[in-house]
Amino acid sequence: MTEITYEKLTRAADIALKTAEAMHIPVTIVFLDADTRLRFLYRDPEALLVSLDLAQTKAYSAYALKMDTIDIGKATAPGAPLQALEASAKGTITAVGGGLPFIDSCGRLLGAVGVSGAADPKDDRKIAAVFLAGLMA
Repeated sequence: MTEITYEKLTRAADIALKTAEAMHIPVTIVFLDADTRLRFLYRDPEALLVSLDLAQTKAYSAYALKMDTIDIGKATAPGAPLQALEASAKGTITAVGGGLPFIDSCGRLLGAVGVSGAADPKDDRKIAAVFLAGLMA
């Protein structure tokens, strides 16, 4: 996949939002492109306001480190190799689940998705994975 169109983004979001709705989670979904520009944003009217900033930070973190933000959490835990990363990044990196990089079959980093709204970050991650699967369909 080389072009990420608005139609593909909205289709992926529709699938992800149906998943979030079935889980009874009001979410914010953000997609950043390969230049880390905001390409897509949806905030459920019931989602907490903080989810807007957090979804963007999750997407940026996943892109910047080319990894799942849950894995960033493991790498930044006390005693882990990157334990000071969150503090030194001055709010640009988060280790909260819900951010996933979008990497094509050739290994190219094409963007990243961030989802925020769930009480459990694993649920945000699940919705983010559904978004990426919809984007690849």
